[in-house]
Amino acid sequence: MKAILEQFYEESVLPARLNHVLDQGFERVGDCIFLRSAFPNAKLPSNDFITKFYKDLSGYEYSINKIHLEDYCEDNLFSASKIFLERFLEKWRREVNESIVATLGFEQHGEFGDISVFSFHKQREMQSIIDLEHIEAYSEPLLAICLPNV
Repeated sequence: MKAILEQFYEESVLPARLNHVLDQGFERVGDCIFLRSAFPNAKLPSNDFITKFYKDLSGYEYSINKIHLEDYCEDNLFSASKIFLERFLEKWRREVNESIVATLGFEQHGEFGDISVFSFHKQREMQSIIDLEHIEAYSEPLLAICLPNV
């Protein structure tokens, strides 16, 4: 990710469709917080379902909150992704202000086009999705931000 960050300096604006995702805000369901656009349900699945398929609440939350930003953006994907991340973090601090881990993955893919994936989950004791100590070992470039509540 460090090499990709050093390559891109272009100015960009956040596409309207990504802005709409942020404008819809957050939905608190139980101990989870979701992007409202990603979670139209009013309740969580059973604990057995979450444990079987996602390991824990953080895994479920991270999976549901995953957005392929290239689906919302026609050009300047990396710049738009950085702007989305920055605006997400600003909105989170203003509206929720709980500890989270947010990730932005980016892959330059000549054949299929660039791919940019954003996700997040609340930080919880004994629940970890991303091994922050070994982030450089991930096969795709990944930027992870741990945001404590203030």
